[in-house]
Amino acid sequence: MESKIKIKLGGIEIEYEGSESFLKKELPDLIKIVTELYKSSKTPAPPDGDDDSGEGEKDEGSIKLSTKSIATKLSCASGPDLIIAAAAHLTLVKNTPVFARKTLLTEMKTATSFYKSSYSGNLSKSLTMLLREGLNEPSSGNYALTNKKLKEIRGKLA
Repeated sequence: MESKIKIKLGGIEIEYEGSESFLKKELPDLIKIVTELYKSSKTPAPPDGDDDSGEGEKDEGSIKLSTKSIATKLSCASGPDLIIAAAAHLTLVKNTPVFARKTLLTEMKTATSFYKSSYSGNLSKSLTMLLREGLNEPSSGNYALTNKKLKEIRGKLA
C-alpha cells in the first residue's frame, strides 16, 4: 500500500511517498533526525510566528550570495568543492538545511563558470567521498552540511 507524508518544522520540509512498511519502520527515526536538524540549525522562525520554543534564536545575518559567488569565495576547483558551495547556498541562502541529490545538482548547475558536465556523472562518487567530511546523509538520498563544515564556510564567507 502506498503512503504519503509531509513533515515541516521551521525551514525543514520533508516529503515521502512510497511503501507503508518503510514509514512504519523508519518514521520514528526520521522524526528524531528532523527534530535534531531543526534544533541544530539557525532556522529563523516561520513568518506566521509558530515558533513556540521560547528561545529567541539569533539569526546570524542573512547571506545574499549566489552559488557562483559562494564558489568564488570558497575557491572551488573541483566537483566536490562545487557540491559544498551549492550545499552552502541551499543551507545559508535558501534556508534548506536538508536537500535531495537532484536539488543539489540543480543548484550546482547555476554556477555556470564552475560547473562541468562531468560533475553530474561523478556525483555519486563525490557525494560518497564528502560523506566522510563535510556532508551528512540524514535519510537516504538527502544530504545536509555537517555543523563543522557549516561553521567553516560561514567563516570564509564573513
